[in-house]
Amino acid sequence: MTKTLLLLFLLQSVCVLSCLAQSSDKNALIAQGHEFYEQGQWKKALNAYKSAGCGTPQICPPIVTIRMAASKKKITLFEKKESQLVAEKRKQEEEEIKADSLENDQKQVQASFQQTTEQWLKGLANNQQRKEESILKANVWFNKGKEETSDDRKIDHFTKAIQLNAQMKDAYFFRGSAYYNKGNTISALGDFEKVKHMDPKDANNWRMLGEVHLKETNTCQAVKDLKKALQLDINLESAKKSLAIAEATFRNNIVIHKSWVDSAAVVNNEKGVKIHLRWSLNGMQNQRVQAVAYFFTGSGEKLKDKDKKYCTGDGQVSTSSFFTSSDINDLELFLPYQQFDVSETGKYVFKYVIRLRNSDCNFLFQSDYSSINYLQQ
Repeated sequence: MTKTLLLLFLLQSVCVLSCLAQSSDKNALIAQGHEFYEQGQWKKALNAYKSAGCGTPQICPPIVTIRMAASKKKITLFEKKESQLVAEKRKQEEEEIKADSLENDQKQVQASFQQTTEQWLKGLANNQQRKEESILKANVWFNKGKEETSDDRKIDHFTKAIQLNAQMKDAYFFRGSAYYNKGNTISALGDFEKVKHMDPKDANNWRMLGEVHLKETNTCQAVKDLKKALQLDINLESAKKSLAIAEATFRNNIVIHKSWVDSAAVVNNEKGVKIHLRWSLNGMQNQRVQAVAYFFTGSGEKLKDKDKKYCTGDGQVSTSSFFTSSDINDLELFLPYQQFDVSETGKYVFKYVIRLRNSDCNFLFQSDYSSINYLQQ
């Protein structure tokens, strides 16, 4: 009996000690869980509480906070996902609104362009209609001008035609002809110049330009214009007649008043002969003319050049000068004596002739032959 009681007492003591040990371990785990909890290491804290047997809030209150934090994290993730979905939906709605706005803008631009195009085409049609009406009216005045016999009324009618149609070439030509008939060469020249720019191949207009210049005594320009007319139409008889008159007039207008030779001239330390000419060239207003003196032997043969200093293209001894004035008081042509190329002493006779050339009229005039006496010592 006594042994039995003793055994029971020992077993009871062991159980008490075991419970105390377990309680001590549990408290240590809970304390460790609290420490992890304070450090924010939630996973380690949760494992420590579970090891201590704290599966319910009543046993271990901190577990509530952990579970609430976990639950809040889930809620936060859900809210973030929901917020992302809302943002994506809002972005999609904005893109749809932008697309609709762009489509509306395109429709407005297209409508505006169509409206502008229609207005432009309408305006173009109106302008074309007005232009056609002006052309028809211009033709009426042009025909009236051609039927008139009075130059004044012709000029008036052709002017009205030009005001309605500034591109009517024939109106300028016939008005210029009427001005020419009245002696108004300045206005006539303006109209014929206008036609020349509008149609450079109008032979009859070139003829009238020549007629105007001939009347203004600009004979060289008249020759040029009349030659151009015949170049465009070789059968233009009126241009042929006017050209013959212009060339004859030009030749008659070249007058040599005086000619003399200075046999003791010195130019640039070279001794030589200087030919002086005083003449008039009527009909050569503002024309650049070249005067060339060609030299010959006493027997009339071309004097050949040896040093290529004073010569023509074919090697004949010559000297020249350019001028633009229509009234030459003293034109000088100098030739050094060494160009005569004589070695033996004695008297020599050389001849020369003066020719005028122009880039437009080519050969213009040739003087009579004159002699130069040269003494080689």
